[in-house]
Amino acid sequence: MKMLRNYALLLLCNLCFVLHTHGQEAVVSLRLPDTAEQYRFEVFEPLEGAYNGNLKTQELRIQGGGSGMGDCSVALKKPGFVRFKCNARSFYVLLFPGDRLRVNVYPNKDITDWVTFSGTNAAGQQLINTFYYRPFQYLSTTPLFDSLGRHYDLINPAVLSIASARAATIDSLVHNGALKPGFAALLRQNTNAYIFADAVDKYLTILRGRKYGRLSKPDSILIRNNIRALFAIASPVAQNTEATIEGEYYAMKYLNSGFAPSTAGDTITVFGPYNNYGRLPDTLQKNLLAGSIISSYISSFDEFDKTAARNYFRTKYPNSRYNGIFSKLEAQYNPDDKVLIELSNLIHIDTSARSNSVRNLKELHTAFFKDRKIFIDLWATWCMPCIEQFGYRETLDSLAAKNNITVVYISIDEPRLSHKWAKDVFRFGLKGFHFRAGAALKNDIQQTIYGKESFTIPRYILINEKGEILSKDAPRPGDAKAIAALFQQTVQESSPK
Repeated sequence: MKMLRNYALLLLCNLCFVLHTHGQEAVVSLRLPDTAEQYRFEVFEPLEGAYNGNLKTQELRIQGGGSGMGDCSVALKKPGFVRFKCNARSFYVLLFPGDRLRVNVYPNKDITDWVTFSGTNAAGQQLINTFYYRPFQYLSTTPLFDSLGRHYDLINPAVLSIASARAATIDSLVHNGALKPGFAALLRQNTNAYIFADAVDKYLTILRGRKYGRLSKPDSILIRNNIRALFAIASPVAQNTEATIEGEYYAMKYLNSGFAPSTAGDTITVFGPYNNYGRLPDTLQKNLLAGSIISSYISSFDEFDKTAARNYFRTKYPNSRYNGIFSKLEAQYNPDDKVLIELSNLIHIDTSARSNSVRNLKELHTAFFKDRKIFIDLWATWCMPCIEQFGYRETLDSLAAKNNITVVYISIDEPRLSHKWAKDVFRFGLKGFHFRAGAALKNDIQQTIYGKESFTIPRYILINEKGEILSKDAPRPGDAKAIAALFQQTVQESSPK
């Protein structure tokens, strides 16, 4: 218990350094020193002081080379984490108003060393990404839960040892003058949220009988006390929780654990499965409610009535920036009749009995695309990585048209999701031909494309004019350079000798 008290005191002392400041800009200079190619960077800035990992707020295109550099100005009301995405990779920075940071990006290097930093709190920025690129080594509690098994009395001290080790690394940078105390405090808060949320998740799995079966009453009480102790040491509703990357996840574990206080008026019914967000403090509540609305647009899951949820939010937070964001998302993901008419000439959704009887990819090509090259996108409405790649559809369409290749989308959604599938095709503006795979076609794809591998999506397949498979695992649309090279190669191979 002494260790718990000391660690809690250390945590509280460091949190005092995090101060709110007036709105200013931080500038991040991005450079691509080892490539001549141009790359697209997507930026996910904080929204109303809360971490935003889903909604892109800026986009930059930066030319590689010694002199190629792009400056990104990030508006901040208070310190916060910012996500930068380049192709399928992301890196994270913690910025304070007025910061100046330079980032060298090496897209062709291994993910563990593909970014380097100089400028404000550079050592801390490197540490953030070291933690995230190797979470099992630095942050995960899985090894200790596996090694300690049912010795539940030993688990919390082991969890705190992990947190203390990470804190010691951060503190050493402060002592060496490489980190400012405020940066260190917020980084520590984020790190603790990751470690403690991971531990709580493991505890809840055990409590629900999913690891060792039904528990004895003493073990159940001990585990609940362990969870309660972790929440007491690092509160999931502490100041600045919303600004951290892991804060939302930690707060949700708090809600799901049953330890969050509740009153009769806390349930917000219009938010469906997220109705318990009303039990959180207002700052966290606002951002989590807004996040659930944003996610419902991006993912297209109809978990609640978005109109009713938006109206509730607008009434409670009339001056929030989120209200304008919701309006833009509504226009983007629910296009008006004029846009739908324009898209209907470019989108072909097949629901005929003929396509349902197709047994394999060869038959699909012969029946619908004879003498044509096709690029197949295997996807599903519930697959977020698939949907993420739709952001590169314009580049894909351009490269395909240039090389006389037809884009074909095959959904593996269940029949009960057929309406959602057709709706999402238009919602994402997916120009091309669309099929929903039946059982026979799925089986053929498993055998022909995956073999003994698991059936994972997204997956991309290139087939030539003869119906022969040229690539069973083609590059993703986000890798425009690789896609262009593959398409050009097919043109050369099909040209008369």
